[in-house]
Amino acid sequence: MLARDILVQSYPEELATNLLDSYKSIEENYVLRKWKPSELDAGHFVETARRMLEFEFTGKYTPFNQQLTKFNDAVLKQY
Repeated sequence: MLARDILVQSYPEELATNLLDSYKSIEENYVLRKWKPSELDAGHFVETARRMLEFEFTGKYTPFNQQLTKFNDAVLKQY
């Protein structure tokens, strides 16, 4: 079973696709020694992972066309 297949069993397809796409970009840029782009892609990966946590805890997530709020203790308590 592929990672994507496992993820879409628990999360919306958009989240699974974005997480795996950003991981693939990190991996590709790392191999090419493109450090800055790999850092940017890592940020996208983390933002998608946070949306997955939102979905896990609340059943919904911040749409990708909306910026996430700053992550702090208050947000952590909300989860």
